[in-house]
Amino acid sequence: MTATSTQHIRGVYISRFIYYVGYYLLMPILAILLQRAPYAYSLSEVALAVAVYGFSERGLSIVVTPWVERIGYQRSQVIGYIMGAIGLFIVAWSTAFFGVVGALAFAGIGFSITGVASRGYVNRLPVEFRMSGFTAMYIGINAGTAIGTAVAFYLPYEYAPRWVVLGTAACIVIAAGMAKWMLERTPGVASGITWRECFRNIWDDGDSYGVRRGFGLIGISCIAVFLFLQIFELVPLYFEQTLVLPSYVGIVLSLNALIIVLGQQRVRILFTILHSRWRDSGLLFGLICMTLGMMCFAVYWNVYTLLPALLCVTLGEMFIFPYIDYLISTDTHETLHAYLQSINHTMAAVARAGAAYGGIHYLGGVVQYGWPVVGWWWIMSTIGGLAILVMCVMRWRRDVCGGIKTQH
Repeated sequence: MTATSTQHIRGVYISRFIYYVGYYLLMPILAILLQRAPYAYSLSEVALAVAVYGFSERGLSIVVTPWVERIGYQRSQVIGYIMGAIGLFIVAWSTAFFGVVGALAFAGIGFSITGVASRGYVNRLPVEFRMSGFTAMYIGINAGTAIGTAVAFYLPYEYAPRWVVLGTAACIVIAAGMAKWMLERTPGVASGITWRECFRNIWDDGDSYGVRRGFGLIGISCIAVFLFLQIFELVPLYFEQTLVLPSYVGIVLSLNALIIVLGQQRVRILFTILHSRWRDSGLLFGLICMTLGMMCFAVYWNVYTLLPALLCVTLGEMFIFPYIDYLISTDTHETLHAYLQSINHTMAAVARAGAAYGGIHYLGGVVQYGWPVVGWWWIMSTIGGLAILVMCVMRWRRDVCGGIKTQH
């Protein structure tokens, strides 16, 4: 790369920030918007449309990675943003249900491409700049999320839904321009491998440290996603069904992004110190924090427990999510970086779906059969506790058995 690494980091930060502002201008109100004229879809149709959009936006990372590798990371980001904008423009002017669903899926595929490409772009930075790059990208994501979510409910989605979609598309176009202007064009990976070759390498090197390390990090990420999304996707619904849903819940939840924006750089320093003294201790600390957040609700199910639970989960998120991709890029073979990161994000999408389905299914038992509300949160606490136990046992085995030498 010819430009400075600092400029690369700034470019990734700005483009992802603008994208997430646009994304969260629409995502929180998408289900409401699709029920309004001129769309006027039924709830079942809205559920399908939102599900397709949500999964394609994250779950298809595993599919698009080979093309991103060959096209190049900077160009892939621009193409992905343009695809997303085109899909949203179609949504803004079409009312046919399957046309809108197809357009949302097309936009989601574009956004999957940008996600893979932005992570791959940071992977190409010198090793000493990668952690700063992933941290900056993560801060940009959360800053955009906070602003987009705060503004979304003030938009005229009740009487001008198409203009809301067009506003989101405009933000995506600006993000494409920033990626084109601020990021250096990187050539495609001439030695890039196909998914068949990737899995053949994983199969052939299945006993190697790097492969097992990558899938171990993916497992930690999935557990963290499963616990994290309980707060943001299930707690409001649980409050509404079993207690009361006060208006300030949204303000409390918005503290998550604010804390990350203000504190992630400090956490990066602490994570580096912990990781240098005891590898993976930062990830372990993050899981402990998330488990404590679940235990807050398990011990005392009340609206006022939301704040301490949110603080615990947010701190855990700050120690895990920005650094999983970073550790994959440093602890596994270079040819597998983008593929393992794509598997990570696809599995995170699956974990997200599992968290929502399991939690809502249990809530049905609470409402219909009188199951204890705290039972679900004890289940979540148990899952987190088991993950912590496994990490400690694995660390003990490495210490006692002398560890396993890294193979590349």
